[in-house]
Amino acid sequence: MTSARSVLCLLSSFPVVCTFSLLSASILLRQNSMGEDTPSSVRPMLISTFPDDDGSDLFVMSVAFSRDGKTLAIGSGNDQRGVVHLWDLTTRERITSLKGHGGYVYSLAFSPDGTTLASSSFDQTVRLWQVPGGTPLHVFKPSQVSDGRPKLITCVAFSPDGKVLVAGGNQNIYYWNSSAKRETGTVAANQGPVDALAFSPDGKLLASGGLDKSVKLWDVATTQFKKTLVQHEEPVRSVAFSPDGTTVAVAPRSHRIVKVCDVQSGRAMDLECDSPFTGSVSFSPDGRTLAVGDEERVILFNVATGKRIAVFKAHASWIRQLVFSPNGKLLATADSNGAKLWNVEFLDRRH
Repeated sequence: MTSARSVLCLLSSFPVVCTFSLLSASILLRQNSMGEDTPSSVRPMLISTFPDDDGSDLFVMSVAFSRDGKTLAIGSGNDQRGVVHLWDLTTRERITSLKGHGGYVYSLAFSPDGTTLASSSFDQTVRLWQVPGGTPLHVFKPSQVSDGRPKLITCVAFSPDGKVLVAGGNQNIYYWNSSAKRETGTVAANQGPVDALAFSPDGKLLASGGLDKSVKLWDVATTQFKKTLVQHEEPVRSVAFSPDGTTVAVAPRSHRIVKVCDVQSGRAMDLECDSPFTGSVSFSPDGRTLAVGDEERVILFNVATGKRIAVFKAHASWIRQLVFSPNGKLLATADSNGAKLWNVEFLDRRH
């Protein structure tokens, strides 16, 4: 693990002491052709690192911001145990560590009111935790887990109103009433594991993606299938609705092309990455920027033009997840060794 030291960060929005990685990040602005990077005077700034020091045998799999942007949750684990760390982003101190999962923590989601964190795991459960204290609230286990195949709950999401909690597993989407804490339905969604779920901002649609290479749209109220939005060339790893709900970004597991698909027409804009190992997508809150995890690097795209704004090396291994903060000023990224926090306020000045 790379060692770290504390330095004073003179940032207008974060006047606090924070941790910098000693490993220098190569931050580049893509201005010309695919093969040419040029340095930029306007760069994302690394302001904190969050190593998983709970044990070298644990791998970071997921990150999520609380809805007020004050807390960062980081999920990690191995095939026997899982841990969720909660970090205070004002003090850069760990609030608590949530233990109870029996395997990798694949996905995290905060409830819209910020009082609950949901975590999904290799152990076939979704757990609810009270935040910020971390008190265990409930354990959901899908009813259909007995056909002899190993079951993974790989993704979890709250509806925008917080009333519905969904999780993706082997071919299925599981629906729960989050307040009553009961399962309300199971949908056979994909011909293979469901690896990605995202609600539309109005809560009426749910997008799913997975091993069968498709992205499907579902009516949340009825749980009925509406249409296949796109068929990708490779299994789908990540999906994200734009803040206005008009498009869905789709990242495959092993393909250079990230697609931004129009929800109504299905027409797609292709964004070409440098590596075949993309894995995560996130829209900025204003919808003008799409962040893509491209193996070790992050590419920031202008959504309107499809052009690159910036490219920077964020980690030493495959980026498993990235996400913008609710105010759009920060970007959290994670590889297996830990999470990092980047200041991306410069994006406001470039649009």
